[in-house]
Amino acid sequence: MKKILAAVLLSSACGVATAEVGFFAGITYAFGDSGGLGLTVKALSSREENKGVAALGATVYPFGEKVRYGIDVGAGYQGVNVGGIASYDVLNNLFGVSGGYVNTKGSEPAPVVIVPPPA
Repeated sequence: MKKILAAVLLSSACGVATAEVGFFAGITYAFGDSGGLGLTVKALSSREENKGVAALGATVYPFGEKVRYGIDVGAGYQGVNVGGIASYDVLNNLFGVSGGYVNTKGSEPAPVVIVPPPA
């Protein structure tokens, strides 16, 4: 129960950001005896390119002796449509790293004000 409460508190901190929510899909590797390679999807605190983000996601580990599922919280950095995240899986008690695709959005340039020459 403490792990779930900690995950809820950490994920509520993600809602403080005023940017659009980003989405991440990729592969993850969890360290530990019951860890391994997995597939993950996450919601990120921002879609802006070249920015640090907080993440909340779900992971499936299909390559072990049995299929396992996890819920993770983490933080990372996203570039232009790619990202890397370090996270903690609260269901399996594992630390992991993920890499994959992010639907980033570049910052829009400031509008140009055109001033006509004096007549």
